[in-house]
Amino acid sequence: MGGGASKVPKDSSMAIKEIKERAEKLEREVERLEVEKKAYEKQLADRGSDIEKLGEFNRNLDREKMALLEESNKAKQDMRGAEKAVEVLRREMDEVKSNAKKFEATLREINGDLIAEKEDHANAREEIARIGEMLTEKVKEKEDIEKRVVELEEEKQELDNMLRLTSENMDMYKDLSAKLMVKKPAAGAATAVAAPVVQAGESKPKTAVEAQKVEESSEGKLLAALKPKQAGRFKVCIISTFEDFFLEREAIKKNTIRKLTDWCDRNNCVLEMVDLWEGVLRDQYSVITHGFYVPTLYFQEIEDADIVLLLLGEKYGSDVAEDTCVAEANSRPWMNRHRSQHNRYGSILELAAVYAAFIVGNDSNLPQDLTPPRVMAYMRDPAFIQGLPESMTKYFSQEGSRQTAKLEQLKTRLGKAGLIRNSAYPDPHALSTLIGEDLQLILEKSQTKPLGDIEIELLTHEAFMEGHKWIGQGDKGVQLPESVSSLMERVRKYASI
Repeated sequence: MGGGASKVPKDSSMAIKEIKERAEKLEREVERLEVEKKAYEKQLADRGSDIEKLGEFNRNLDREKMALLEESNKAKQDMRGAEKAVEVLRREMDEVKSNAKKFEATLREINGDLIAEKEDHANAREEIARIGEMLTEKVKEKEDIEKRVVELEEEKQELDNMLRLTSENMDMYKDLSAKLMVKKPAAGAATAVAAPVVQAGESKPKTAVEAQKVEESSEGKLLAALKPKQAGRFKVCIISTFEDFFLEREAIKKNTIRKLTDWCDRNNCVLEMVDLWEGVLRDQYSVITHGFYVPTLYFQEIEDADIVLLLLGEKYGSDVAEDTCVAEANSRPWMNRHRSQHNRYGSILELAAVYAAFIVGNDSNLPQDLTPPRVMAYMRDPAFIQGLPESMTKYFSQEGSRQTAKLEQLKTRLGKAGLIRNSAYPDPHALSTLIGEDLQLILEKSQTKPLGDIEIELLTHEAFMEGHKWIGQGDKGVQLPESVSSLMERVRKYASI
């Protein structure tokens, strides 16, 4: 019995073992919790110190906030003061702007007055130069007259002496008579000297009758029939100075072009009139005349024109800059020849007039098939200026003695070539009528048979093909596009293989 009571059931031992393991786990858990408790207690202690620091930080922030509020209030007061100051400044700025506008208007008026003063000053300087030259000529004439008077006084004294001797001796009287007979031709020579002297190389002044005869003799040549460069098209290029031919351009546009265009429409032809100054304003003149742009355009239009009308007044125009002309003369040798002959390149008017009248068709350096145009010059009567208001006279009056001399030389050269159609047309309306009648007569003589529609179409195609044909490679050939040139090079290369 005793042995049996001491035995422990196997399940009970297992339960005890589990209870022990569980108790050990609980102890370890209790120890871990104790460790965590200490850590939490330490953290709480640290947090407590942090809370105290945070409280101090909050108190400092409150103090800084109060200071910022005070500064903000002060800044608001300063802002209100600044706004008032800005408003004052804005009002002052508005006053300054209004005063600036007044000053700008005054400055524009002053600039306009200065420009007018400069123009008047330049005109006065030119007038002074012209008067100086006239005075020089008058002084020279006076010296010549005084010299001649001295010579005549010496001759008179000699004659008085000879007359005094006649009372003493009859033989002396015979000798005196002989001497007087010898003296008569000398007196006639003196009269010839007193007349205007024509220097060598200068043309003698022509009377109105002589000028009329020259115009009549050249009329048949200038108004003869011509063969247009492009069949069915008559191209007219007008050459003139800029600001003194505004009235003529307006009159030609109103009275001439419309009538001639209607005639061409009825006769199946086309009239093309080109004036490079048409539509150009005075403030644009200095821009487009800078460099050699306008003369180049004139040369191109002249080469393509059938008729060139030269309108000449009292202005010659400003000379093209020397360096510009030197650069252009490298490709236009005739300009150097012109300068060597006349000691100048000249103005746009002279360059265009010389090129039209004497170069095209006569210069071996130009293409041989370039036919010269029909050149007709029309000169305005100087009396036209006398009927203009003073505000317009400055646009028509002569520019100075030098420019006037150059213009007169050009007119003389055109006159010798028989190219002057009218030497003194009275006003722009008369010019437009005269040009209309002249062109009408030339067109009627040249367009005797109206072209049909098929002929016009064929001529259009021929003109297009002529302008786009390839006449070979080299300096005188038309340059092909790069793509065509490369293709032709390949064709020649493989053709030779």
